[in-house]
Amino acid sequence: MIAPTFNTIALNEFFKIFVQESLILTEDLEKIAQSGNETVCFDDLYRCTINISYGKIIQFIINSIKLSV
Repeated sequence: MIAPTFNTIALNEFFKIFVQESLILTEDLEKIAQSGNETVCFDDLYRCTINISYGKIIQFIINSIKLSV
């Protein structure tokens, strides 16, 4: 039942987006640390999580549109 959800191709595509967004998050947090400012990590983590989630959804929609044209 859950096997199609966790196939290796889908997870590999998700992993690529995860890596990209985690690198962006790391760079943003490094800039904040170097400036000496404080931050609420929740905001940064929330943005990263949303970008990962929607990145996969948007990629799926774009691929679906390409297939239908």
